[in-house]
Amino acid sequence: MEILYPPLFFVEDFHNTLIQQRGSQGYVSKGMVGGCIEWAKTEVYNFIPFPGVLKRAAAMMYAYVTFHPFADGNKRTALMVTSFFLFINGYSFEITDDSPDFALQVAKRCSDDRHNPTEEIERIATWLRPKITRPVLTTSIYRRARSRLSQNAGMMDLLKSSSWATYYILWRIETTKRFRELLIARGKSNGSRSRQR
Repeated sequence: MEILYPPLFFVEDFHNTLIQQRGSQGYVSKGMVGGCIEWAKTEVYNFIPFPGVLKRAAAMMYAYVTFHPFADGNKRTALMVTSFFLFINGYSFEITDDSPDFALQVAKRCSDDRHNPTEEIERIATWLRPKITRPVLTTSIYRRARSRLSQNAGMMDLLKSSSWATYYILWRIETTKRFRELLIARGKSNGSRSRQR
């Protein structure tokens, strides 16, 4: 099946949701919000630098962390967009407790002009791999929804499927809740570090 990609307004909506939890609105480069997705989709004369869903997910996460389209919340947005990208392609991504720290490490490594994007994307793919699953129920619902669509159907066509639309709402609620939990845990962790000093 053709790989599906998040529409721009979903990325904007995810970012706004995350910023409401903590952060400030604004852009560094509004055009790069869509540019990050386009970069992950890159194909040059039949050469695909990021073959398959896993490498494209890693490339998308790299792009949002490194190209920094938003004034704030780029790493959280990178994680949520990556999760959504995997979701619309029939996978589940567990946003683990180490996710914020891993995204921060990616940002730090990529702030060095000498970093190697190919190596970094491979590192992200290696980190993502054990966190990605295809649960039986999800796969069943996904395949049924996709099989009813035309070959060139897009993401919005998938969400028009009632079973998948319901599943999206559940994904959205759980993912937003997970980011809130991570923020609370991080706040407690930072508070205990301050008291230790």
